[in-house]
This record gives sequence, C-alpha cells and structure tokens, in this order.
Amino acid sequence: MMRTGWLMGALALCCAAATQAGWSGEFLLAPADSRFVFGWEAPAGHGMREYVPRGETVENWTRMVTLQRFGYRAGMTPAAVLARTAALMQAACPGATVTPGESVPLAGHVSATIRVDCPRNPQTGKPETMFARAVLGDDALHMVQAATRRVPTIADVRWAAGVLQGAVLCTASDVTSRCGTARAATPGAAL
Repeated sequence: MMRTGWLMGALALCCAAATQAGWSGEFLLAPADSRFVFGWEAPAGHGMREYVPRGETVENWTRMVTLQRFGYRAGMTPAAVLARTAALMQAACPGATVTPGESVPLAGHVSATIRVDCPRNPQTGKPETMFARAVLGDDALHMVQAATRRVPTIADVRWAAGVLQGAVLCTASDVTSRCGTARAATPGAAL
C-alpha cells in the first residue's frame, strides 16, 4: 500500500524472500476503474504496483489499490501469507485489529481475505484500513489490496469489496485482453 509507510514495511518483511519479477507470466489484476491511475511500480524483481485516484500520489492518497506477485514456496498458502502480513501490520501499528474474511476460490484457485484496521498510522497520524485478498495461482501467490486512509465509510467498504471480488487472475498466455494491456502499463495509465 504505502511504499514508504508502515504497511509496505510490514509486507516487505513478510514476503520479500518470496518475491519474483513483475508482470511477465501470471499476475492478479484489479477490476478496471478509470478513476485510478498507475502511480508506482517496485524495482524489477519485486512484483508490486500501486494505483491511486487521479490527482493523488502514492505518498498522499485517500484510497489505494495495490497488486503484488510473490514467488511460490512450499507451504505458502493465501491464509498463511495473510496471517503473517496481519501480524506484521499489528506490530507496526499499535491497536491494529484484524478481521478474517471469506475464502472463496478465484477461478478455481484457493484464496483468502482479511481486513486490517490501523487506528493511527504512526507515520501519517491518520487511520488506515486495508482489505486484502491473496490467491494461489499456478506459478505464484498473488495479492490485491484496497486501502483507505481514513476510517472507512460504507461506500469505502463496498468499493473495497468490489476490488477484491472483481480481481482477475491473468495467465501467462493471456496477451490479447485487458491482461495483455496491463503487462505493459506505465505510470499514469488508468487501472
């Protein structure tokens, strides 16, 4: 979520050893939303992109969508990665609470969801809430996150649910659809 914040630090600690190269092969894609633009991509080998509302930045945002791809390791499951992520986030944000969600498969692939509420991000002084879905693909584990930098409203919760439920697992051979377009996206491109 926040590339320089508590959440990014927690996620990097959680899964850095499992990370592989970005947007070749299989990856998870959030639903199209022209209100969001591609704001940042991790350096080669770290499989992470962040999208923010038009006019906002990855440092100063109200909502954010983050897509990640982690190389697979034996024993790595969506639930285990989310549990580790949640534990690290709770350590980074005093008072953070975790609510496990559904484990509904995505296109036949095992997945799990969580919600993490941080009452006050130590770096920004603002509340943040992250909704995440992890999916075990054929060659990697993927995560889509929808975050708000405020106490989420009912509209925020519905938006986040739509992001998680509408995610698509793009296969390595899918180059003709929206998945193919997303592979070559550059900063500023719409989600």
